[in-house]
Parts: sequence; structure tokens; C-alpha cells
Amino acid sequence: MLTLTTYLLACAVFLGAGFAKGVIGFGLNFIAIPTMVLILSGETAARDGIVMVTIVNFLNNFLLVAGWSGPTTWPQIRRIRPLIIAGIIGILAGSTLLVLLNPRVVTLIIGLLTIMFVLTAKARQNWRLTPGRDKIVAPLAGLTSGMMAGVSGIATPILVAYLYNLKLARRDFVYTLSVLFIIYSLVQVISYGVLGLYRLETVLISLTFVVPVMIGTWLGGRIQSKISQVLFNRLVLISLLILGLDLVRRAVLA
Repeated sequence: MLTLTTYLLACAVFLGAGFAKGVIGFGLNFIAIPTMVLILSGETAARDGIVMVTIVNFLNNFLLVAGWSGPTTWPQIRRIRPLIIAGIIGILAGSTLLVLLNPRVVTLIIGLLTIMFVLTAKARQNWRLTPGRDKIVAPLAGLTSGMMAGVSGIATPILVAYLYNLKLARRDFVYTLSVLFIIYSLVQVISYGVLGLYRLETVLISLTFVVPVMIGTWLGGRIQSKISQVLFNRLVLISLLILGLDLVRRAVLA
């Protein structure tokens, strides 16, 4: 499925995606999925890319939370239970659509979601969730992000925006988001298996990508305070915009 050159390139992609996650707390899916879809070949490239990154993302977040040395935020997790429940329902629906949709459509969706995430980055900095609306917003955010996760493997924009609006401390934000990623990716892993999207080769290769991701995450965490996060975020957004535009081009012109 992967040549040696493609495999090494994929390792570099996961290393970079893990590095981004280590610095800003998220970004693994948004960097890895579009890039993996680009470098994989065949009609099932979009599905294979989503499946691979989902497996890696689950294991990465599980290991991070299992080894967490700071305070946990379980009261905060209980607060967002409506989001979690709605998210699970959304993932199941989105996973079914992943099987039914043409691979070109999936590629187009990923490209458009990537562009949307970049273009709304500045606006999301000013989003605020007023008290009393949480009971309405949480299920809607969960259902929407769940469907996005199921069909494209990407739930980051909605989840990050929602948690940002809760005004959590940085470490609480990272921990809560990692727990959400574990839940979402676990449901995806199970639903993709039920729907028959796995191939043994895909699963085995995905497991090897956990190593570069963890190394990247560790490196990102180590230098988090030594670089300008504003500059880093801009570079990530520029790269994502280029990837998103190229995915849309490929889906439309293929």
C-alpha cells in the first residue's frame, strides 16, 4: 500500500502533526488527514487516510491522558456530557455517510472544512458562550462535530471553538480536549470497524505511526514556551490553507 518513500513521508507528516499538537494542544487531525489524503494513492485514499489518522489520534490522546501529571478536570467533563452524547450520535451518522459517499466527495469535504477552519480562525478568537445558552449550544456542537468526525475524521473546529468559549485555563483546555478526542476517536474506530473500513495492512501501518506522533508531541511540549505561538499558529494556518485548496482542486478536477 505504501512505498518506502511514501511511508517515510507519512512518518514526517505525523511527526509534524504531533509537534503542532504538542505546542497548541490540537491540530493532529487537521494537519495529518489532508496531508495523508494527498500522499496516499488509489480510489480509497480519502478513507484510508481518515482511518489511519483516527487510529493514531486515539492512541496518541490515550497515552497523553494516561500519563497526565497535572490536575484533571473531571467536573468539567461532566459539564459537557450533553456534547459528548450528541457527539456520539453524530459520529455514528457521519460514519455511515463515509461509506455511502464517493471518495471525491469526502476529499472535497475535507478540503472545504480545512479552508473553513483557516478562514474563521480570527473570528473564533472572539466567540463567547453566554450563560444559559450552554444547554442548547452543547448538543448542537456535539451533533455537528460528531458528524464532521464521522464523515471526515475532523471535529476540531467545533470542539475547539466550544471549549474556547468556556474560557478554560490552558492546561484544563488541553486535558478536556484530549479526553474528547479519545471519546470521539474511540467511537470512530469502533464504527469504522463495524462498517468494514479496516484492512489489516492499514491497521498495522497506522500503529507504527504512533511513534513519530508521540515524539513530535513531546518535542512540541518541550519548546512550547520557547517560540512565538502567534508566529507558529500563522505558519500552521498558511500550510493548512494551501492543503485545503489543493484538496478542493483535486476533488473538482479529478
